[in-house]
Amino acid sequence: MKKLLILLVVLVALAAVFLWWHYAESPTQEEVTDVPATQPATTTPATTEVSEQPPYMLTAVSVASSSYVDFVTSPELAVASSSYSCAVTSTSTPVLGETTERTINGKTVCRFYVADGAAGSVYHQYTYSTAAPTGELLVYTFTVREVQCMNYDEPQASECAAAQAAFDPDQVAAKLIMHTTRTP
Repeated sequence: MKKLLILLVVLVALAAVFLWWHYAESPTQEEVTDVPATQPATTTPATTEVSEQPPYMLTAVSVASSSYVDFVTSPELAVASSSYSCAVTSTSTPVLGETTERTINGKTVCRFYVADGAAGSVYHQYTYSTAAPTGELLVYTFTVREVQCMNYDEPQASECAAAQAAFDPDQVAAKLIMHTTRTP
């Protein structure tokens, strides 16, 4: 029984350290800002090869945020040599993850979405993938934090709910796709 209790304490401590590390390093934005151009990622899951000098990069993109919905991480782009595919999931539970295929501005994309709660906030992580004209896979990721509107009194609670309802991650993805340029 004592070993089980020690194991449980260690697991909780590891989870707390991971959450602190994951969210403590992330900048927040209070107003519309320019997201700086990001260097293409050099690491992805082990099943996907990523070139050292990918042929695409994300240029500066202006994305709106507010005190009710803000970006925890700047949008990032990874370029993989694998081809596009989308394994749609039948679950609609954001905590377990949800994969859907959709069309954004005439382009077919695969969206993976997962949500995780913390004290007073919900974190939404989005991953969009689509095929590049040259056949590579373009993978965009960003994380958004939403505060819990019920923590506010009126009229702030209504403003909060309206701001969150107006936020459309697909429009963010559309901007990211539109601002992806082929490197020389």
